[in-house]
Amino acid sequence: MSNFRSLAVVTATLEHILQDAANQAVAQADVRIGAPVAKLADDGKPVVNLFLFRVLPSTAHRNDHFPTREGSGTQRARAKLSLDLHYVLSFYGDPAKFEPERLFGAVALALEHAPGLSVAAIEAASSDTANQPALNGADLAGEGRPIALGPDQPTLEDWSKLWSVFFQVPYALSASYVVRGVAIETQDDPGPALPVATPEIYAAPMGPLQIRSAGPAPGQWGPAPWGATLHLTGSGIARFGNSLRIDGEALPLAEDAIVGDGLALMLDAALFGGTVPKAGAHQLEVVAAPTDASMPERLRRGSNVAAFAILPVMTNIAAATVAGSGPGLRSGTVTVDIDPPLQAGQSASLLLNAFGPGQLGNAAIEAEAPAAFPASQLDFAVVDLPTGDYLARVDVDGFASQPEVGTDPTQPEFGRITGPLVDLS
Repeated sequence: MSNFRSLAVVTATLEHILQDAANQAVAQADVRIGAPVAKLADDGKPVVNLFLFRVLPSTAHRNDHFPTREGSGTQRARAKLSLDLHYVLSFYGDPAKFEPERLFGAVALALEHAPGLSVAAIEAASSDTANQPALNGADLAGEGRPIALGPDQPTLEDWSKLWSVFFQVPYALSASYVVRGVAIETQDDPGPALPVATPEIYAAPMGPLQIRSAGPAPGQWGPAPWGATLHLTGSGIARFGNSLRIDGEALPLAEDAIVGDGLALMLDAALFGGTVPKAGAHQLEVVAAPTDASMPERLRRGSNVAAFAILPVMTNIAAATVAGSGPGLRSGTVTVDIDPPLQAGQSASLLLNAFGPGQLGNAAIEAEAPAAFPASQLDFAVVDLPTGDYLARVDVDGFASQPEVGTDPTQPEFGRITGPLVDLS
């Protein structure tokens, strides 16, 4: 980080680059620093005018800013700021000799050829006797890195607004450039940092640890029903001693869950440390085995975080209906037992699709409020649905239970949806 003089150093460095380029294009050309004035156009002399017209916080480094004081107001770090410097370059000279165009071309090529503002160029501008003592103490070159420089692309409206600020100054051939990520900081001493109370050093293997898929079958991404197996594939995840982190909670990994190069996790309460999770979206991470039994959990290396979803399962469905308001219509209550139970803050709907031949009618019915949570049994009010069989599924927070599919290849319903069905009659 450098001090407050860095903005001036950037301008001085640009002046050096522009002067060298201008001299190659037009003899006795000059570089002027400051806002354009009408006299430049009136004189007709070859001049490149350099003006810093706007300074903005650097969006690329907006996350570099950290609090510099504690809650008590005590300073704990130097204040830092990263800025983008916007310059406008204007070109003047004898139009009959095409001097503005020649200056523009030479300068544009020089700035395009330069890899930003190099450390050598910054050092040369900082140590130039013509810039002393104004730049005495500047330390931008001490960062040891070039500063990014690139052309800006203002619209015609932007140019119009900019030149309207220059009172009674006629427009001249111009270009705009941005110097990005000029970092400055205060020079005060925040004092020594607190010492480390208990220094500890741990070594850990750096092999790959990555989850590539999490789903109902190896190599697949997708949700899995409660009570089924969630298959994980990846690199380094099937090692003895690894553990899991599900929804931020550290959990053990059973040895029998390691299958080949992947994991087969039974979606049951044991996986979640003896508690039953909610149906819906969750996050899972595989954590590398510790190299030392005393290694803190926070220092153990983790894989990428993979999202997976638990689908609710209907364990029972029953309907109690009476005649509706018209012939062939039924009204009443459908009761569904689900697993995992519905948690507070979740919503559930019963999805009904007419299943009989030639039967019409579909419905999505919200669950009635249960008496208490977690609720493993839900009631759904049915109003005037046509009599017949319906394919039933329960949806919890956008995740619907799976239908039953025929699995016997010798039967005609093989591969077809067969249930679960509810009879409204």
